[in-house]
Amino acid sequence: MTTDSNHRYPVAENILHQQLEVSRLNECWVSDTTYIPTREGWLYLAVILDLFNREIVGGSMASRMTRQLLNAA
Repeated sequence: MTTDSNHRYPVAENILHQQLEVSRLNECWVSDTTYIPTREGWLYLAVILDLFNREIVGGSMASRMTRQLLNAA
């Protein structure tokens, strides 16, 4: 997990190819992570969105961006 595009980590294939319109619920979920500055440091937020109705179906927050944060979402 990095914002540095010059890395050796595997990159997931883009199987959507920008086709973001889906015809039924639970057909396609997408996720994203962001960070929020707080007085105590960074807070990391991971969310999962159902593309059909654009509703968040999962989310998680943590003080570190880890695989556990993404899995919890």
